[in-house]
Amino acid sequence: MDKGIQYVLEYNETLNKLNRENDIYVEDEPLKKFSFSSEKDIGNLSGEDVIYLVTHDYNTSDFIEDFREDPYNDFGTPLDDFERFEPYMLNPGGERKDYDVNKKISDQDFKKLAEEHMNSLKGYDDIDIVYFGETDNYIQYGLSSSQQFGFTRRCFYRNVFMLSDTIEGTPYAGPYYLGELTIDNVLSEEDFKMSNFEDTCLLWRAVEDKATAIVYSYYCPDLKNIGDYDECDQNQKAQIIKYEISYDKDTHRITSEAKIVHSVDIPDTKLYINEPV
Repeated sequence: MDKGIQYVLEYNETLNKLNRENDIYVEDEPLKKFSFSSEKDIGNLSGEDVIYLVTHDYNTSDFIEDFREDPYNDFGTPLDDFERFEPYMLNPGGERKDYDVNKKISDQDFKKLAEEHMNSLKGYDDIDIVYFGETDNYIQYGLSSSQQFGFTRRCFYRNVFMLSDTIEGTPYAGPYYLGELTIDNVLSEEDFKMSNFEDTCLLWRAVEDKATAIVYSYYCPDLKNIGDYDECDQNQKAQIIKYEISYDKDTHRITSEAKIVHSVDIPDTKLYINEPV
């Protein structure tokens, strides 16, 4: 077994063992009902409720009825044992100023970019590019071989690309949305992304059209169970984190911010501290 894979498996087992010993997660009981109609409701959560939300297995659908769930599709071909879905932003080349950010890249050019990227991954003559399918948010490709090796499924973002830019005189590279920037499009893009982040549960989310940006905001519960060396013997933390994803109206640059709005010690637990290698 590859040493890197072995390390990850051992590390995950250590965390699972730690959580079992600390009785972090509670199962086999009816879940407590919560309803969040505004950000104020999140802010008014008690410490006990924060711990409850973090230590119980909720889904986004328990809180948000209009969530546009769009999980990755295998398009009729189940993943092999060692395959996984991998989101990817293509770089079409050039700089942001070279593009009309309000205009989508054509389907033909987009597929060409994706195929060129997949061709760059081919290391042997008998490896072929496989097209699996596409949605409004992504297109999925993979590689196949006569040796039947498993390969990652690349899911290329259809509307978000990695572009170079200059921000206040400083070179920058990051995600940009190419296409018409509307509340509906941002909602579709971000709900899709949230659908495919494992173990992420949204308690509340909204999209707001502000003066200079369209902003997608959401709150999610989070367990802090790993600490730094100076946090030895501290409790694990039940946290509620607020995220803001901003789409700049002028440049279509996508940026994000996060802040902890609740942090509560979980009694009778300890943070896991990584030992030096």
